[in-house]
Amino acid sequence: MGDLLLKASSMEKKKLGYVALGMLATASISLSIKPKTSMLIGRMEGQADKKNKRGRTKKIEVGSLVVVLRKVLKEALGPREWANVTGLALSLISRSYISVWIANNMGQCIEHFCRKEWKQVAATIKTFAGVTAIAALINAALKYFTDVLAQNIRQRLTQRAHTLYMERMNYYCSNHVGDDKFENCDQLICEDIKKFSIAFAEVYSQSLKPVFDFALFSIMLARMMGSEGPLGMYTWFYVAVAVSARVVLPYGQLAAHEQLLEGRFRARHVTLKQNAEMVAFMRGEKPERNLLDQFFKQIRRHSNRVASVKLLADFVQGYVNKYLASVVGLGLTIRPVMINYQGMGAWTPAQIAKYYVQCRQILENLANAVLALFELQKRIGALSGLSARVATLFDGLRHRNPILKQEIEANRLANPARIENDCEILEFNHVDVYKPDGVLLLKDLCIKVEPGVRVIITGDNGCGKSSLFRIMCGLWPLVAGNLRRPTQKKIYFLSQVNFVPVGSLRDVITYPKEPRTGDDRTDEDDWLHQVLEWAHLKGFKCDGLAPSLDDVLDWNTVLSPGQKQRMAFARLLYARPTYAILDECTNGISPEIEGDLYRRLSSQGMAIFSISHKIELKKHHDYELHFHADETGGYTWTKLNREPVADI
Repeated sequence: MGDLLLKASSMEKKKLGYVALGMLATASISLSIKPKTSMLIGRMEGQADKKNKRGRTKKIEVGSLVVVLRKVLKEALGPREWANVTGLALSLISRSYISVWIANNMGQCIEHFCRKEWKQVAATIKTFAGVTAIAALINAALKYFTDVLAQNIRQRLTQRAHTLYMERMNYYCSNHVGDDKFENCDQLICEDIKKFSIAFAEVYSQSLKPVFDFALFSIMLARMMGSEGPLGMYTWFYVAVAVSARVVLPYGQLAAHEQLLEGRFRARHVTLKQNAEMVAFMRGEKPERNLLDQFFKQIRRHSNRVASVKLLADFVQGYVNKYLASVVGLGLTIRPVMINYQGMGAWTPAQIAKYYVQCRQILENLANAVLALFELQKRIGALSGLSARVATLFDGLRHRNPILKQEIEANRLANPARIENDCEILEFNHVDVYKPDGVLLLKDLCIKVEPGVRVIITGDNGCGKSSLFRIMCGLWPLVAGNLRRPTQKKIYFLSQVNFVPVGSLRDVITYPKEPRTGDDRTDEDDWLHQVLEWAHLKGFKCDGLAPSLDDVLDWNTVLSPGQKQRMAFARLLYARPTYAILDECTNGISPEIEGDLYRRLSSQGMAIFSISHKIELKKHHDYELHFHADETGGYTWTKLNREPVADI
């Protein structure tokens, strides 16, 4: 009866030991993760200016990683990605069990070696060679699933971003309009999504395995040296966490700021590329070089500051978590033999050697798991910064802050904004025009433009002559008054910017429509050659050769500025809209060709709005709308002497 009570008491103590083991394991893991959360929330918030004023780019804030990451993963994970996550998890678990088997196999090999049992040594080595081939395959599968997961997440996020980017003209609004426009939106889509995808896949693979290894090897260690062994290691881990937390860096803030600086540096290079010809004409190499060096020095200073602070953190964490942990582990390994735990004091040297090798492998794997958890702080810190940027991108594309809200509310009762679509004419009835920053451009505009009417718009530089058409095309909101307009398909806009689409010559002319195929293609080709002739581009040459409709060239490079403007007229003639808006788009065209193009548009029955400073263009128009550019939003509507439209 006494033996039964002693046995029961021993079992209860063992249960209590495992309970304490589990509690301390949980505490150790939570302590290793806690600095990450406090780092993300405590050190990251407050860096962004929450008082965005008009015209400023949107600030990116990093808050709780769980909240931010959940937002991004809702966009990133679909059935395919979940399959990748499952495959990666199974590979990680298999790798952990392989590590346990290797520890046991090496212990058996050393035991047979000490006993000079050479056949058994050869057998264990042979088995080791076969099983490690499977381990190598699993390691390759881990890398494969990690890479595929990153690629699939990037593809899904990028495609989703592109969808949102093209909705509601976000590609325009998010870059040019409102208080919440992005700084370097291209950086967010092209670079930050890519880096987030890689970081998430690495964090997932580097977090699941250490946590699983931590639990698995703790159980193995408890079986070999009792619950005191893991408890001793956990005590040391607690001390290591407390020491490491003193030197942990705000990795989230550092990663987010680094991406911001990289985006500005890249944008500066893009600006230089866009203005390379003017810089070359003006010999502006020195100031441009100074600007590039200035932006790069900001990155360099940031990197140097991070490296200097990281040096101390790496030294402290490396010494505490690796070398001192080895000292503690060695003492815990020797202890059971010294105190004759479960008769270990009477073991043969071969048994002790086997025990030592197995314990060493398990302790090493347990220490690696803990080190991986500490390294996870850096990865999660970087992931938090990237997650915040990607989440801000999707939030900003999905929810745009309304512009001119106060002005619209002020006119809601007296002169509410009202738009009538699908009309046959274009009419502005008591319309007020405001810039997105609230500056009044036109007040109480009342004009009616029927198809075939030609209007020239004049005024000082910067007075907002193009603003009227941004409202007409829906780029800016209507603040007050009634706007009657045709469908967007009947309105075509030619900008002063020489925009040339990508693709074949046929794609350039038919943009944004898809070229016809099949039997209709021959008829369309005849029409394309006709509009090229009307645009004075019949038989034009690029680098000495006349391109065909199917030739694909770098049109933005091979076409001269004048050819680009005439190519824009070819697209306009191909589209045959009811209303054509010409925003200073003939600066590179000779007066003779310019006059012929205006007459051609009129002969097609198009209504023309021309924005220009050329006085000689007035003869091609019926009315002039002059912007006074004053605080009252004044304008003058004048009827001009109509030039007869030639029948050409």
